[in-house]
Amino acid sequence: MLKCFNPSNPAPTPKGACPFKLIKPLKPFKHRRLNPPVQQIPDMEPFDQIDTPPTPPQQPKMPLGKAVLINFGIMVAYMMLTSLSMGTGPEAGLGVLAADAFLIIAQVGLNMLVGFILVFTQDHKQLGGALMISGIIMGAIGFGSCLAHAAIMEA
Repeated sequence: MLKCFNPSNPAPTPKGACPFKLIKPLKPFKHRRLNPPVQQIPDMEPFDQIDTPPTPPQQPKMPLGKAVLINFGIMVAYMMLTSLSMGTGPEAGLGVLAADAFLIIAQVGLNMLVGFILVFTQDHKQLGGALMISGIIMGAIGFGSCLAHAAIMEA
């Protein structure tokens, strides 16, 4: 039923007698849910449910710190052994320098070789990269400490 909207006379008037705009009555507002509720299926087995998406495999952490620390400990150990094995005197510094340089070259070469083998053949690419980087770091630190060790032995 249409009602006549007359601001001065709010009483309803018949359909033909209204000189103003006819309006329809408003329907009561019903709240509708945007997402329908999830229906629970009572006889659903655990294996019938939707699978969760698999999580991507996490990359293992780069073991660079451990590799450098272990190599540094090995370097300190053989530097202590070479200083104890060499005597004192004017020629002791040259002997310590030669022994330390040989051992550092052997350690760096071994690190690089094992690193290349692990990177290109096995599934331990992170460890192989860490060994190669720690070999380069040991080469830089080792020869500086080798010269310092020789200077200490001569003094």
